[in-house]
Amino acid sequence: TNGNYSDTLISSLGCDSIINTNLTTLFSYNSVFGGITDTTVASGGFYNSLQHQELDCYMPSEIVSALVYAQDTNTITFELRTNNGSVLDDITLQVLPGAQRIYLNFEMPIATNLQLGIAASNSGLYRSNQGVNYPYDFDNFAAITGSSAGGQYYYFFYDVEIRLSTQPTHYAVCSGDSIHVGNSIYYTSGYYVDSLTSVGGCDSIVYTDLAVHPHVSYSNIQTICSGEVTIVGSNVYDSTGVYVDTLYNAFGCDSVVTTILTVLNISASTGTNNQTICFGDSVSIGTSVYYYDGVYNDTLQSSNGCDSIVTTTLVTTFAAYGSLNGGIPDTVSAPGGFSNYNGSLLLDNNVMSILKSATVYALDTHSVTFELRDDNGLVLQDVTHTVYPGQQRLNFNFVIPVGTDFELGTDGNHMLYRSSAGQGNSWPYPFNIGSVSITSSNAGYNYYYFYYDLEIMTYATINNQYICDGDSIVVANNIYDTTGTFLDTLVATNGCDSVIYTDLDFYQSPPLTIGSIPNPPEICLGDSIILEASSGFVSYTWYTGFPFPTSQILIDDPTQDTRYFVAAVDSNGCVTREDIWVYVDTCISGINNELFNHLSIYPNPTNSIVNIQFSMETKQDIRIRLVNAIGEEISIENLHNFSGKYCEQINLSKYPKAIYFLEIETEDGIINKRLILQ
Repeated sequence: TNGNYSDTLISSLGCDSIINTNLTTLFSYNSVFGGITDTTVASGGFYNSLQHQELDCYMPSEIVSALVYAQDTNTITFELRTNNGSVLDDITLQVLPGAQRIYLNFEMPIATNLQLGIAASNSGLYRSNQGVNYPYDFDNFAAITGSSAGGQYYYFFYDVEIRLSTQPTHYAVCSGDSIHVGNSIYYTSGYYVDSLTSVGGCDSIVYTDLAVHPHVSYSNIQTICSGEVTIVGSNVYDSTGVYVDTLYNAFGCDSVVTTILTVLNISASTGTNNQTICFGDSVSIGTSVYYYDGVYNDTLQSSNGCDSIVTTTLVTTFAAYGSLNGGIPDTVSAPGGFSNYNGSLLLDNNVMSILKSATVYALDTHSVTFELRDDNGLVLQDVTHTVYPGQQRLNFNFVIPVGTDFELGTDGNHMLYRSSAGQGNSWPYPFNIGSVSITSSNAGYNYYYFYYDLEIMTYATINNQYICDGDSIVVANNIYDTTGTFLDTLVATNGCDSVIYTDLDFYQSPPLTIGSIPNPPEICLGDSIILEASSGFVSYTWYTGFPFPTSQILIDDPTQDTRYFVAAVDSNGCVTREDIWVYVDTCISGINNELFNHLSIYPNPTNSIVNIQFSMETKQDIRIRLVNAIGEEISIENLHNFSGKYCEQINLSKYPKAIYFLEIETEDGIINKRLILQ
């Protein structure tokens, strides 16, 4: 062990010989200090730029510590890097003003030109620029060989402590390569132990873990389509053939790749597919489905798996439908101003239609995206136009499906003209254009946004029809006699559906009534009746079983109860009919005026009960008899020597509905009155 020892020996002359021994025991893994010891040996100054020391390592070692001098308190990241600057190890430490030893514990592999430095500038560490004398050896396992700024400078790390690593060093080489450890050379994978001699003459044990990786050769069989390529390393191949490339695998060893390449021709090649379909139909190309005009490219796979490109030019056709214009026609008829509000018109639609065009008014030149959206604000179709100051007509070709509350607007704020009806006023919504109805705006009825004089083409023939009540129309093979909206589909000459949109309603004829003189229409035999139909009609025809002269007023002398009919024709040619009964009684003249003037029979017509009232001041014999239309007696009552008031009821509820006659016979004559049981 280390120590001072004193030994007494006897010399050859027999005298004592005293020997004093100072023993130092060297260990093969003791730290070795090297480099410039301190700033007094090599002067310089504090430095703030990025520089580093360069080291060679001959055996796996560990940089344990070093002495640094700091100008100020600072946090610094110290690094050990490869010769190309890749960081092998680092540590971040706080340094204080003055000298201090920092502990790095960087494992250092066998390599040359390793970099020992800092990660960033402005470190304020001391570096020497005088008294520098490279190299600074660390026994036989490492050396500081220079600096990044040359042999005149020495940077940051003083009195560096390095020792041999006690961990085995791992090596990986390719088959055929080798490593040298001392005087040993190794070619195969394994774990090796070598004993070297340090400068102190002691054994130095080195452990080596060696992995030898083989070179790899393999075949790369590829099949591609014409026009495609295959890439091997940095080489690109596009022709059938056999190609050999030498690459490096993950361990840096040779990897020989033999590529056997087959290039297939495209059997389907490139095709053109011109299609014409009727509107509403579709065409399928592979997994794609197309409905509207356009040019579409689809990539399919041919039988050999190669791409086959199909270019489809699609044209949609339809029956010859006309266009209608509507909405507010222009800004003159609906004043307002330019607005950057994101406004829109709200649309309902009963039949699939297309907004072909509209007039817009812009304040400045800019790009505007016009949009048709659904009732949730989802964009169905859009188109972008450049608008210019003033009025212009733009094409949109928006297909409007069947539905409600579509939004017709823009993608943002664009200073387009909108009409304002003013506070408390409103525009006359809805604006109906065929099957499309502009119902309002998203800001209410007092605003109208951006789209003027809309041109709508409904994918149907609009057939607005009015008929007289009781009449009908025939569309295709269907007969319609009630109000409503009806759709019929025919086949046009081009083979496409021709849709007819029929909106059917009745003409509104004026009411027809019949007035009479006298009123109610009851006359005595021999008297005349005057009947007058209500006004508002073009012509009138009266008849009972035969026609009368055409006139609004009819004068006739019926001899019996008669039902009169009148047919009135209005300005639309519609016929309205009405009828009236005229009742004729046999009225006896010269009869007792006293009874006639005081006779009352009511109600007439009746549903059941008839009241009969009269009064007589002179006594007479009276017979009251009720008979049916054929003279059969229903009831009879005889009054002898009667005077005073008579008030009785006859109940007809058990008899059939018909016309009955009440006969009142006095000494002076007979009075007949007709009763109607309804």
